[in-house]
Order: sequence, then C-alpha cells, then structure tokens
Amino acid sequence: MKVVDPSLNPKLKQNHAQVVLYAKSFDDLPIVHRIGDIIRVNRSNLRMYNGVRQFNANVYFKSSWALFSADKQTPIGVNATNAPFAFSGKKCSQDKKDDEIVNSMKKWVATFFA
Repeated sequence: MKVVDPSLNPKLKQNHAQVVLYAKSFDDLPIVHRIGDIIRVNRSNLRMYNGVRQFNANVYFKSSWALFSADKQTPIGVNATNAPFAFSGKKCSQDKKDDEIVNSMKKWVATFFA
C-alpha cells in the first residue's frame, strides 16, 4: 500500500512510501476503509526500492499493525478515539507517546486531505 506522512519531501520526488505486509492468510492483513486512515506498523525493515522508501513487515513473524481513524467516526460507525479500530494479534498496546503521535497525525491528515 502507498502511504504518506509529513516526513516525505515532494520536492525530492518522495511523495509516498510503500508498506509491504506478508501474512499467511488474507484475514491477517489490514483492510484500509478510507483514504486518510492511519496505520502503525511495528518491527518492519526499511529498504529503498526504485528510489522509494519501502517498509517490509512479516505479520506471521513478529511484525504487527494497527489502524486508526482520522475521522470523527470509525468505518464501523463508532465514535473514534485514539485507540485503533483494527489491529493484528490479540491485543494492541499503547502509551502516551502513541496518543501524541496519533493526535498529530489526525491534525496533519485534516489539513493534507482538505
């Protein structure tokens, strides 16, 4: 999937990065419902592929992901908080730093996709 964030530099033709997730079954992969959803990927490897940043993560081998809604409601119609609406594994851990990152990403998404 293609992802964007404030760290990319369009002047250097870095207008997106790629996230490649490997899993044993389709059910282990994230389903992004809307443009602007926020994804957090843990334990991925960064590589350059044709001049594009590429994050490779093996969900079946210690990597994980979590999806956060940047809108006021999640795709399933529940009021959005800073908690993920979908994640891999049995539980998703979060600390104060993660809340700050999600809040700043929500603000950036609101201006970038306005």
